[in-house]
Amino acid sequence: MKGQAIPFPTVIGLCIALGGAFLPVGKLTDNPAGFSARLLEQGLLWVLFGLVIAIVILWEKQSLSSIGFHWRRQSVAWGLFLVAAVNLVSAPLGYWALTLSGLPGFDPGYAKLANLPVWFLVLAVVTAGIVEETLYRGY
Repeated sequence: MKGQAIPFPTVIGLCIALGGAFLPVGKLTDNPAGFSARLLEQGLLWVLFGLVIAIVILWEKQSLSSIGFHWRRQSVAWGLFLVAAVNLVSAPLGYWALTLSGLPGFDPGYAKLANLPVWFLVLAVVTAGIVEETLYRGY
């Protein structure tokens, strides 16, 4: 790709994917640190996702597989394996190391999450898994 210019649609898509999340949409609410600001930020990520998908399909004339959307059985198998590895090996080792270090751990963060509705937590997890991976890895 040395010496080749990046196509204009791709430049626009990259600006949206990498810069859009920095828009201060939380400041549009009465309480920028409150729940409505967090919900607005999740919505913004989905709007950015839609814009990037539209750019890929309509402007760049590419398929979604060009940004990593494809179905493979081995991907599901690897995903399940990695979930098991994290839950059974990495997480316990990380918790053990955290305990040894004397750091406070995850309890303060968990306490904040406990105050949020379950539907919002599910939305945040789905957003992270689909939207963020598409914007920051796929595109």
